[in-house]
Amino acid sequence: MWPASPCVGVCVLDEGEGLCVGCGRTIAEIGNWLKFDDAERAAVFTQLESRLEKMKARPTAIDGMDKRS
Repeated sequence: MWPASPCVGVCVLDEGEGLCVGCGRTIAEIGNWLKFDDAERAAVFTQLESRLEKMKARPTAIDGMDKRS
């Protein structure tokens, strides 16, 4: 059984992916979460891990910066 919500309280949108960096859901999924039935929620839950991993693997602007001497 899935938890009631994948929300972890880190509600920040990754503009590149259009996903919440905390839970991995889209804005539409977050907004409609309470309306979703169990099958719709399960479908979202099965995608979250891969979405979050994809965001973590993507380089950021900070990753490419050289340290200043």
